[in-house]
Amino acid sequence: MEFHARTWAVALMVMALSISGFASDQEDMPARNKFTNIGFSYSKLKQEGMPELKSNIGVNFTKGTTYFLHKPIAHRLRFGIDAVWTDINYANYKVTYIDPAYPEYPDKTTMHEVEVSLQVGPSINFNIHRNSELHAYFRYAPSFSGFYNGDEFQAGFGNFFVGGASVSWKFIGAGIEARFGSSKYKSYFSLDDFGGGDDDTYMEDEKMEERSSSDKVKTKFHGCRAYVTFRF
Repeated sequence: MEFHARTWAVALMVMALSISGFASDQEDMPARNKFTNIGFSYSKLKQEGMPELKSNIGVNFTKGTTYFLHKPIAHRLRFGIDAVWTDINYANYKVTYIDPAYPEYPDKTTMHEVEVSLQVGPSINFNIHRNSELHAYFRYAPSFSGFYNGDEFQAGFGNFFVGGASVSWKFIGAGIEARFGSSKYKSYFSLDDFGGGDDDTYMEDEKMEERSSSDKVKTKFHGCRAYVTFRF
């Protein structure tokens, strides 16, 4: 009886030491908080007085940092704030203008649109494995937006929102995100303002002032971006 009691005591001690050793081996999994994204974008825009346009080619570059708010939960779950210091998005649109009086002579042009943005918003980071991470986020992206339609340059402030997720293995991964918002464009100059007519004359100052004070044109955007991410 005494032998059995000692045996059980030793077994319990070994089990307790094993559990304690296992618990001490559980360390916080590492998380990479700096990221650079390079990818392709697809967007649609709807401007007052125009039909909806779909982008022909689009690219984007994003660079930012995640600031984690606490130590990891269960060694692998973190909540944070994403701050993107550089977000550049470019897209162009192929447009064909048809004059009802001369439908046989369509006028084709390429419209160029670019946004330079900052981003900030909450994010969740989860370690699937020690070397793999899932990063999900939703951010507000105030932007400077410019639009050139082949003859006239328009620019304005834009309110955009970005939401998406990426999966990475060590320092490289892939992601996808939705992007939507709106901007109010104001016309600043046209090629005609700098000459180019038959008499090669410049627009008068009064006409320039009239153009620069014209009403802003509201434009709505929505689309998505797919990208390769590098995390450090």
